[in-house]
Amino acid sequence: CRRLEGEAARAVLGAADTLLFDCDGVLWRGEAALGGAAAALCRLAAAGKRLCYVTNNSGRTRQAYCDKLRRLGFPPAEPRHVFGSAHCAARFLRQALPPGAAAYVLGGPALAAELREAGAVETAAEREAFIVGKPNRYMFDCVASEFDIDPARTIMVGDRLDTDILMGNTCGLTTLLTLTGVTTLEEVKGHEESDCPARQSLVPDYYVDSIADLLPALED
Repeated sequence: CRRLEGEAARAVLGAADTLLFDCDGVLWRGEAALGGAAAALCRLAAAGKRLCYVTNNSGRTRQAYCDKLRRLGFPPAEPRHVFGSAHCAARFLRQALPPGAAAYVLGGPALAAELREAGAVETAAEREAFIVGKPNRYMFDCVASEFDIDPARTIMVGDRLDTDILMGNTCGLTTLLTLTGVTTLEEVKGHEESDCPARQSLVPDYYVDSIADLLPALED
């Protein structure tokens, strides 16, 4: 794992078609955008990069995320570019259950709204849990089925090793950790120095202090 800066940053970003962003701790905290994050994403969008948003937060619908992105100054996004755990759960049920089947919703209004959109109604079932959010690759599979995505030309940007980075590494993406969230560089180094394969799978390819660190590499 090394800092992404200078010519290396230009090369890595230049080789990417798609960037997947976690949101909380990466783009914003609460209702405030992190410094430079909106400017960096606007430049990425202007450079023709596809920007998608992948989050385990089921408390907002896809449209609510689009509204928040716009409100905080990020590039305009359509709901199809947002992949939350609520939407992915609805998508999974639509694929796994026959038409007209029912689902018992344990969650908030946003999750219920996504499931209603998928045509689900209430019932109960005794099944082994299937995790649709990060780090399960199912969330990336949802993105890949929506867009023509080449994993080798995709960057996963996140602040958590055990969700964002692990999913990215599992799916063969380039992984970029931002230190504006819950992870410290000391944690990364600890995993990197470990002989345990499970811990090594949590190590990102690159890190930045914040998304704003990408701005110099995006200058014309």
